Order: sequence, then C-alpha cells, then structure tokens
Amino acid sequence: MSATHWSRLFEELSGLICMRNRADPRIASIIVWSDVTRAEAPQCPIVKKERGRGDARLLTSRTSALHETDIGRGERFRLRQRLSLYAIQLAAACDENRPLCVSVRTIVDEETRSHRAPHLRSS
Repeated sequence: MSATHWSRLFEELSGLICMRNRADPRIASIIVWSDVTRAEAPQCPIVKKERGRGDARLLTSRTSALHETDIGRGERFRLRQRLSLYAIQLAAACDENRPLCVSVRTIVDEETRSHRAPHLRSS
C-alpha cells in the first residue's frame, strides 16, 4: 500500500493522527494481503522478507492491533472497516483480471456513509 493510500484512509479519523504519522504503512499492506488471500500475516511476502532482518515479529505483532475481530466501535474499528473495503476492491480486481487499482476516495466515502447511517435512522 502506498503511503498516500495509507494517509488518505485516515480522513475524518482525527483520533488516529498519531497512528497515521507513526505507524508503518506495511502493516496495512499485511492486513489487506491477509484479507485478500485469506492467509495469516506471517505468510505475507512482506513479513517473510523481513524475517532475516528481525522485523518480522514486530510487524506481525503490530498488525494484531487492527487484525482483532473485536476492536470496539471507535476510530480503530472504522479504519479496520476501510482496510476491509480496500481488500474487497483489490480482490475484485484480481478476480476480474483488471488492473490492481483501488479508489481510496470510494472506500472512505462508503465507510463514512455506513458509519453515519445508524445515526440518521435514529433521528
């Protein structure tokens, strides 16, 4: 995942500014790869490449903060939803033999709409 995509996934998630600035974008790539391939993070080529350098364990442990199935309903949950939508777009492009392009704008818009929808229904 490019640094630009990583940064844009945080739009309207002001509570995660520190995460956006400090976290390694490879973590998002590992999560998306795992979602697309339905494989575990330690099998990701990024992690395998880092095994010899000692970063593999650190990378996989950092992915767990966003890989957990129950991370609440806050902004981390919203970011995880966006990563899932990213993976869905990427997997569809693979399945349909299309260029591996992902629209982060569409992902952010879709997640934001789904996040706001319950609030609109209750008014």
